[in-house]
Amino acid sequence: MSFKRHMDSENIEFIIINGSIDHRDEINKICQEEGIEVHQYYGNPNSTYLEYGSNQHRWFIDNIVRNSTDYILLMHPDMFFIGKLDHKKIIEDKKIIFVPRYTVDFFYMWEGIILLDAEFFNTSGKIDHLDIVGFKKGPHGWSDGGGASSDLLEKMEATDYGFFEFWNLHDFDGDSFTTNLNGHASYKFDLSDRTLVSNSTGIKGPLLGNKTFPYEIENSNYDNYYIDNFVWIRDNFISEYPFPKPTHIDIICSAGKLQEPFVIHFKSGSGYQDFFNVDYQKQKLIALEQVINNWSRPV
Repeated sequence: MSFKRHMDSENIEFIIINGSIDHRDEINKICQEEGIEVHQYYGNPNSTYLEYGSNQHRWFIDNIVRNSTDYILLMHPDMFFIGKLDHKKIIEDKKIIFVPRYTVDFFYMWEGIILLDAEFFNTSGKIDHLDIVGFKKGPHGWSDGGGASSDLLEKMEATDYGFFEFWNLHDFDGDSFTTNLNGHASYKFDLSDRTLVSNSTGIKGPLLGNKTFPYEIENSNYDNYYIDNFVWIRDNFISEYPFPKPTHIDIICSAGKLQEPFVIHFKSGSGYQDFFNVDYQKQKLIALEQVINNWSRPV
């Protein structure tokens, strides 16, 4: 179990929120065997997928966050630790850490992995604005899930939050890579010319000239920085382990620190894509288990 390998401590509590409709008993049994604390969420099974998920997050905030004075790391269930996350060092004087997302209209949080200071949110009253999954409509259309968190960020000082990143290696064929940063910047590149090309527009180079997103530090060699990060992912995770094609994994780290990753994201939510089937999932799980059990950060 990835938590026991990398995060197990008498000062850290691991909790599962079981909101499954079809596999509740199976999840409860596994947690009982492993000695994991489980909290049950019983939503309306007739609600839509989005409604069910949104209501579950609201239940989590009302029943877990409101009753805590600790640091809380909220993670998707298909994420696994591959390194120690020093949460106190990462959050330091911040109040919340998240993967940032940007549209023409909004700056907001991806709800997949969030580290927050529950005491701050409860004592400041900002917990009333902690909507991390809601959608929001702007002049140029709707955000995706999490857009509503832009309202919270507008009420906070920029110094109160910091950032995680996820580097998505969708696939590579020889020297040609298809990649994504934080879910909102998709680039292709080939090692023969080492130039980023936007998947959506075909425009060469980073989206903002010397960087992709506003939070990043400007870098005149950004293309090389970005490309070298994905070569590192290939060499550390793909070359050594039997991932199927396409690879389609996220490596999650603190912003600007890819070579100190702490989570790998299986991306089970990609089940709607054409390449995803039973055989693909089985092979990907085999590779994932090997990564969890064997991979260590290079010294």
